[in-house]
Amino acid sequence: MPRLLIATGNPGKLREFRALFEALDGGADWELASPADAGIAGFEVVEDGDSYAANAGRKARAYANAAGLPALADDSGLEVDALDGAPGIYSARYAGEGADDAANRRKLLDALDGAPAAARTARYRAVVALAFPYATNVRWGEGAVEGRIAMDERGRGGFGYDPLFELPDGRRMAELGLAEKNAISHRARALEVIRLPEDTVPRPSRPPEPGFSASVIRGNFAARTPESVAAPGVESVGLPLYGRIAAGTPIEALRDQSNSVDVPVSLLGNGEYYALEVAGDSMVDAGILDGDTVVVERGDVAENGAIVVALVDNEEVTLKRLRRKGNSVALEAANEAHETRIFGPDRVQVQGRLTGLLRRY
Repeated sequence: MPRLLIATGNPGKLREFRALFEALDGGADWELASPADAGIAGFEVVEDGDSYAANAGRKARAYANAAGLPALADDSGLEVDALDGAPGIYSARYAGEGADDAANRRKLLDALDGAPAAARTARYRAVVALAFPYATNVRWGEGAVEGRIAMDERGRGGFGYDPLFELPDGRRMAELGLAEKNAISHRARALEVIRLPEDTVPRPSRPPEPGFSASVIRGNFAARTPESVAAPGVESVGLPLYGRIAAGTPIEALRDQSNSVDVPVSLLGNGEYYALEVAGDSMVDAGILDGDTVVVERGDVAENGAIVVALVDNEEVTLKRLRRKGNSVALEAANEAHETRIFGPDRVQVQGRLTGLLRRY
């Protein structure tokens, strides 16, 4: 059974993730490990990013490399509308470094002193990142749950701001049992992104098979150079977002230069990247759903078994798993309801390979 490191020293988060995996499809296929279980007790990562995604990606990669295991990290926070989204990424240390949950809640109540119920709308938000040791491929998910900040505390469950967080039905998050909380929580929603039956267990890299090389159709792609991706102090970059690519029936990818999507620097390596929206259900068994945004590293070759953006007959663009079968190229769906399409090698041109996945709820 493969091991998965939960990259947190927070015992409350660790308990919640263990319970989430018990209910997650395929969750029983993983042995969850704490940092202590993995031999890196006390390991810490400075969370000084400017977004949840930057912090989650940094933690996932650092823990994965330190332990030599796939690592799952999250960054989450409470966003209060009356406070312009604060405490946000600073939720865990809202009352100062070393402050406990009770101190953070007291500061929040003080900050909202006198604010009426209608002005106390808020949400929990989480971003989850899954990384593999010494790899650039990171899986991402984002989830949120809406509510408001109550006037006082109630409930003994949960942790953090749960005794103050009031759900639309009037109950506090701290009054829910663990199973019920996990059914609606921001982490549960974000965690769905790692439901990747074929793609979660890393495979050793192999060089491109001989005889397969195709030209990239450049179009008007706005290239992202290594320098722009890795600019000092930059936590995220805007990648060009090229419309919706069919993950079912292939369509021509739109190249609308007016659209972009912010992607954490930690998701990118030293290549050129672009993003595409997914339409259709042909890759659902690889964890790629209708409406997801895929991050693609531009390139004209790919290893056998990689998920790629492929141009077929110079007019159809599709997202599929690439297989070489003899002198033919197969584009495999990850949904048994969709057939594998087989072409001669001169009919398929690789436009890039999948390196990341973004999902919002």
